Amino acid sequence: MTVIGCGAQARTHAELLTRYFPAVHTLHVYDLVPDRASMFAAWVDGGPGGGARPCR
Repeated sequence: MTVIGCGAQARTHAELLTRYFPAVHTLHVYDLVPDRASMFAAWVDGGPGGGARPCR
């Protein structure tokens, strides 16, 4: 599953995706600002559910 844009709304999407689609183990995340994608991936990795990988 891919999330494009790593702002506040993406956090809500990530929480809902991991809650309602437990088969999703990894989110691929992209943002125009690579550091924001990396920080978002770290936030996802620290929460319940699967992990995340920033895309470049």
